[in-house]
Amino acid sequence: MTEETNGKISIEKTNVNDVHAQNVTVTMGSTRDVQAVTFELVQGGARNVQAERAWIRQGGAQQLSADEVTVRQGGALQITTQTLAMQQGGAALVQAENATCSGSAVGAVLAGGDVTLDQSATRGVLARGDVTLDQSATGAVLARRATVRNSGVLFLIAGRVDGDVKPVFGPAAGLVFGAAFGLAMGFFFHLRNKFRGDAS
Repeated sequence: MTEETNGKISIEKTNVNDVHAQNVTVTMGSTRDVQAVTFELVQGGARNVQAERAWIRQGGAQQLSADEVTVRQGGALQITTQTLAMQQGGAALVQAENATCSGSAVGAVLAGGDVTLDQSATRGVLARGDVTLDQSATGAVLARRATVRNSGVLFLIAGRVDGDVKPVFGPAAGLVFGAAFGLAMGFFFHLRNKFRGDAS
């Protein structure tokens, strides 16, 4: 069923293609591409979503781009946002200004600001701001400042480190890893920009 009321479209228990509206709600259904001011997905799926504010509850999207993203028991392949709040969710790649993940799993987090991981796991975090880990695990952290509480970190490079950190490698190995990690991230950004240029 699809209903449209005053710029609001509600999609329930059905599959649709492209949706353009002020407010879009998908419940137990799916949609292909969505452009909206607000988007809410409940027990459903979406391919590409562009919105100002997006909520996902027990649902999933492939590409999600919004100024504010809230995920509860759901996820997305790639999330691009200013502010992410994720609880019991997952994502392969998060690009955000600030990100907070609780009880979640993320492949990689690239942040222009701060990242907080609470009882969460990620392969790597690259942040220009502060990274806080509380009962979490990550493969690598590169940040301005890192605070670690009851967490496991394989590689950690930060201007300042607070908390209980047990280094795995010494300074020389850390510098080698930092250089390799920086080159890998630079290559990743180069490929991402190249593919974006080819798609446009």
